[in-house]
Amino acid sequence: MLPFINTNIMKKLTTLLFVLVFAGATAFAQNNDATVDQTGYDNNTEVEQIGSDNDVTLEQVHNHSNGTRGINDAYVKQTGITNIADVYQRNRGQYAASGFNNDLDLVQDGNLNTANTYQAIARGNDIKLDQLGDRNFADIYQHQGGKLSGYGSASRAIQNGQGNELYIDMGNFNSAGITQDGNFNLADIQQNSFSSDNVQLIQEGDDHEVLLIQSDGMADIQQFGGNNNYVYGLGGSGTYALQEGGSTMTVTQNGYLNELFIGQNAGTATVTQTGNNNTSTIEQGLGGS
Repeated sequence: MLPFINTNIMKKLTTLLFVLVFAGATAFAQNNDATVDQTGYDNNTEVEQIGSDNDVTLEQVHNHSNGTRGINDAYVKQTGITNIADVYQRNRGQYAASGFNNDLDLVQDGNLNTANTYQAIARGNDIKLDQLGDRNFADIYQHQGGKLSGYGSASRAIQNGQGNELYIDMGNFNSAGITQDGNFNLADIQQNSFSSDNVQLIQEGDDHEVLLIQSDGMADIQQFGGNNNYVYGLGGSGTYALQEGGSTMTVTQNGYLNELFIGQNAGTATVTQTGNNNTSTIEQGLGGS
């Protein structure tokens, strides 16, 4: 004997399931737009979008007029194609002592993504950026503001795909960790400071381009693949780096047809090249020093 089944309940469950499936499909197909503007103390925002052609505009301003120090905290996740995320975090005031700890965690999973991030007038800024897909673009700007260009900021960027571009502009006592896994990537890193910057860069794939400018700091660059990297100001492919003031650089290249140019005002350079047709040019004591 079959158990008793309430047909009215089954009809309601079937209708509810249809509505949920239809609503989910409709939400995925729509072009989403999220705009968040926060001004106050200890701002916190979480935005998660699933779909295509999403757009996020997020601005967090910590108001420290009463002498308090707060944290701007943001988490943004986008899954889909042609997403755009613009995140602006700062503290009111002229100097970094007026605020600290802007924190951003941004994940983009898809193709043709764009991420513009800005952190200013604070100490201890932190950005974690993951782009998983093809032809992504990332712009990371971390500065202190006032009379100093930055203090104690850190950025970590991972790009996994083809045709990625990454631009980083940082200040004093900052560190950047970059991993690019794919082809046709670009890494442009500028650390404008008076002391103790650190860069670690790993590229795996072909036809990468690296431009590194440090006023004073350490750099560790590793490249794996063939036909790597175009040189800024030189013909062919390779790595261009300029360091001034007690700098140290360690470069490892594993491939062929690479070129390396390092210009240092003072410091130590260690270069290892494994492969065919490699070229190294190192100039130390630039500017007559």
